[in-house]
Amino acid sequence: MAERDKAAQAALGISAGAAVVAALAFLQKRAVAAPGEAAEIPEELWNLIIAIAETSANVDQGIQDVVRELSQLAINVQGFPANTETMTAFRVECAIANQPYQLPALAVTEGMALHLLAFPFNPPAPGLILVSSSSPGCQNINQSYPMPPGATKDYFVKNADALWISANAVPAWLVITVEQRRA
Repeated sequence: MAERDKAAQAALGISAGAAVVAALAFLQKRAVAAPGEAAEIPEELWNLIIAIAETSANVDQGIQDVVRELSQLAINVQGFPANTETMTAFRVECAIANQPYQLPALAVTEGMALHLLAFPFNPPAPGLILVSSSSPGCQNINQSYPMPPGATKDYFVKNADALWISANAVPAWLVITVEQRRA
């Protein structure tokens, strides 16, 4: 923290020094005084020097405020969710073509995904399992997520029963797995 304060003070000093150098350069170009006489500094130049010094002080104060707020910020960098104790996996069969099937109620642990796999041995193309959030949606290719055999998809839903599936070629299976915590 002390190093940051020193850096901010150095920046303020450099800004003030730059203002003084600019003023002196301006004076040498504009004001030529007779030897022994003091050169008059125009009011505009004084205003410029004051504005630069005030801006530097404001920037310095702003930097100190940001640093102070950041040092008080509690950041939780957990990254991935904590590991779970167990997992659940099962298959849902689509026995009738184009029939909607709601996935069974299965709570999904916060931060975990419900992982879906279209069973690799499902009927080949054009065989698809259609996944949607509604019964009518899973019967419409334009309102669903199509999964050919072997395809996978993760959904971050609270419960598996939020999803509906159907298959256009049967028999077809969807493998579902999710990591869970013990109650």
